[in-house]
Amino acid sequence: MISHDGHVYGFDTRGSEPRWVFEAGEPMCSNPAYFDGRLYFGLWDGRFLSVDIDSRQIAWSFETNGKMYSSPSVNEEVIVFGNFDHHIYAIDRMTGRERWRFRTDNEIGLSSPAIYHGTTFIGSRDGCVYAIDIESGSVRWKFDSGSAVDSSPVIAEGLVHFGNESALFVLDHETGYEVTRYKAPAGTCVLDGGTAYVPSGDSVLSIS
Repeated sequence: MISHDGHVYGFDTRGSEPRWVFEAGEPMCSNPAYFDGRLYFGLWDGRFLSVDIDSRQIAWSFETNGKMYSSPSVNEEVIVFGNFDHHIYAIDRMTGRERWRFRTDNEIGLSSPAIYHGTTFIGSRDGCVYAIDIESGSVRWKFDSGSAVDSSPVIAEGLVHFGNESALFVLDHETGYEVTRYKAPAGTCVLDGGTAYVPSGDSVLSIS
């Protein structure tokens, strides 16, 4: 877990004391991603780090121009994350070299990317959700929801679920076609089988 005190902590599920600590020296707000012995996370000063778990050493550092609230998503080859500098970045997982970046018309706030079938999906405060080819960085489609998207897309059975201040949207992952929407302020949903649980104001909605 990350902390505003500039540290990343690792805990044993059976205890309350940290088993692993890394001093980043800068506050963080996004959750780290883990893959094959490394942690990946962003700092408020614009750096994005890869840290080796065993040695606690920085494997590489990548510079951006903004804070990061968006948490990264990672697969075998690439890491994707959003940034307050309006960009979505794809970084080579092993080397830290930039593969591509894409600029949206506003900040990437709290929305974190999802990777599904060779495409990454992420929301922007310009009101759009973007579907971007993870290899080339080309936009497959974008959907304008009408207001800032700070929720993270959740994908199940080929459908992209996300919310904004007025509705929960369900889109086809290949085309961006709107399958349906539910009119209620919606955050990031959780899917369980055929039911979506969605935070909405001071309530949680259950939608089947």
